[in-house]
Amino acid sequence: MYANLSTNTWVTIRDDCPITCDVNGSGEADFTCGTPPDCFEFTIEAEALRQFAALASEALSDMDARFAQEEAERTHCPQ
Repeated sequence: MYANLSTNTWVTIRDDCPITCDVNGSGEADFTCGTPPDCFEFTIEAEALRQFAALASEALSDMDARFAQEEAERTHCPQ
């Protein structure tokens, strides 16, 4: 029997970290962050990947808006 999430861990993926993906048929994909042997790997099923992609898109929009606001504040801030 499978649980919704089978592990609990914390991972930071930096901008220059290599990320690869291997699709396993129509049901799931394996992602690798980093390079072996020092890498983090995870498998995600199709519907969970759709949810993750939607949340990632929302997060990027939020981050871009915050960056634009921070830039506006920096350029309009009196010295």
